Formats: sequence, C-alpha cells, structure tokens
Amino acid sequence: MADVDTKSGTYTIRAHASGRLGDPDSTFTFWWGDNAKPTEYFNVSIEPNPAFLPMKPLEETHRQYTMAPSTHRQPMIIVTLSNPNNFDVQFFANHVRAL
Repeated sequence: MADVDTKSGTYTIRAHASGRLGDPDSTFTFWWGDNAKPTEYFNVSIEPNPAFLPMKPLEETHRQYTMAPSTHRQPMIIVTLSNPNNFDVQFFANHVRAL
C-alpha cells in the first residue's frame, strides 16, 4: 500500500484577478519538497474559503507542471485562477503526495 502525505496552505486571490497566464495576482506555485522520486504522485486541490456569501466560483484557467530550477528533483504545479468577485477570496490549497 502507498504512503500518503497531505499538507494544506492558505492563500488569497485578489478581487477581479484576471486568470491570465503569468498575472502575479492570479498565479500560484505549489511544490512538496526536494528529492522527489519519479514514481511519486503529487497534486493540489483548491477549496474556496470566502469571507462573504454568496460568491461566484473561482475558475482554474491554467495548470502547468514543471520542475524547480534546483539541483534536487522538485516537481512544481503552477495554477492560474480567476476571481470574478468584488472581494478577495481566501482558499485552501490541499497538497497530496503518494509514495
């Protein structure tokens, strides 16, 4: 059976963030750590935690996979979101890694 590890982080996306690729208000980078094995599974889910309801849904406009520019193996997931709301939205980024 696989070993599964989880982490959760809290982030905020600004009101009216565009969701354009490369927009610093819309782009979030996630990684687990270094020395990952090529057979590991790593993913991130997004769960809104708004201060106000109702809210319009956040939209994931891009998801990219790359490696960190380091000497150790460190997979990264770059997620771009848009926020059509008139207020900032806090969200949880739930990380999962299976070995």
